[in-house]
Amino acid sequence: MVKDSQSWTNSKIKGQIGEVIFEELFINLGFLVVKTGQEHTARPITQIERFIKQCGGDFKLDRKAEDHIELDYVRKLPDFLIVDGKGRVDLIEVKFRRKGELNKDKLKSLELYPMSDIFLISLNDDKIFQMYSLEDGKLKVLEIRDWLKQEYNLENEDVISKFEGIAKDWYGNK
Repeated sequence: MVKDSQSWTNSKIKGQIGEVIFEELFINLGFLVVKTGQEHTARPITQIERFIKQCGGDFKLDRKAEDHIELDYVRKLPDFLIVDGKGRVDLIEVKFRRKGELNKDKLKSLELYPMSDIFLISLNDDKIFQMYSLEDGKLKVLEIRDWLKQEYNLENEDVISKFEGIAKDWYGNK
């Protein structure tokens, strides 16, 4: 049990590091970055239930009932919303995988939010940052430089290289 707990904790920390790397990378690329994931939306909703009960109210949030699909939709919201200077908005889920492999289960956010992308951080020397997206129902994977050029006509090798170095430093020996 302790090993499972430690593994979960390590995974959680690596995920948080990945989110900070993503957030700072995109801020440095000139985007407005807003945290939207479950930690910033679903948790406050569940805290409302506790607060109302403490005040004597009768509010119940039944997360297992089928009529609460909206809550599942909120709980699976991608981690970030990014906005460029022209007002374009994208939803981005952030993942870290040492070997750069996402199994099909980890791509479910693209099914629920087909307009979103997944930002993958891996330790593959040539593809540290990749973007996964659905295009006409098919999975498309681009290296971050290609994605930025294609989607935003943006190139900034200095910033990308800097954050690739940061990712290698943080994940390299852990």
